[in-house]
Amino acid sequence: MTSPKVQHFIYFVRHAECGGNTDEKFPKETDGLTETGRDQAKLLADVLPDFTHVYASSYQRAVETAERILTVHKGRGSCTPGLKVKVEARLKERDCGDLTAFRWDSTIWQEKFKELATGKKFYQLEFPGSSETSADFQAKQKNFIKEMIDTLRKDSVAKKSSSILLVSHAMYLKCIMDSMMDGKFSDFLTLSHPPITDFPWATKNTTCTKVGVEFNLQDGKKAVVTVLETNSTKHLDIEK
Repeated sequence: MTSPKVQHFIYFVRHAECGGNTDEKFPKETDGLTETGRDQAKLLADVLPDFTHVYASSYQRAVETAERILTVHKGRGSCTPGLKVKVEARLKERDCGDLTAFRWDSTIWQEKFKELATGKKFYQLEFPGSSETSADFQAKQKNFIKEMIDTLRKDSVAKKSSSILLVSHAMYLKCIMDSMMDGKFSDFLTLSHPPITDFPWATKNTTCTKVGVEFNLQDGKKAVVTVLETNSTKHLDIEK
């Protein structure tokens, strides 16, 4: 008799509002959450399930978002004992170099946006003064996602159902989902449904994409991924 498959879930979350978001420019690594951002994180935490693993970008806004969600879950008394936020540098937003200090409506950004007419995606652009290339940015993502899938595979073998919270950034999340849809992770995962073309940006803070993950333990080679919810913001409509 075939054993029932163990279902896992990954929640890809964009950080809550921070100071840079309100200034209409690329936030700094040290920008923390605004009062609105803290409220957003609380609203999201209220509708999320408990987690077995929590990861956050090393940028302050992502760490604070993840910690606030975890604090709410601990407060309701159902949190996994000893669970802590794992700060992960590979979840950092793309380094936009010299352009980071400028507002989105500045001339320097408007000139850079013109390069999108060539068919490139935003995260595929190169930025003067950046510490990483587009290829570096995408490689670190693939490395982390593969590691996360390996963790879930081990949990499946142990018959343990897991839920992962991953708090990162808009460009990072767009790149991950595009890579899933475009087959760039095909050496370790496959989709259970047709690819979602032009996967939407997480334009609002605390948007959440829910993904289901299963393994065929008969071969165990690839994770089977199902996008269950795309960039949900329904928690923001809930009365505080």
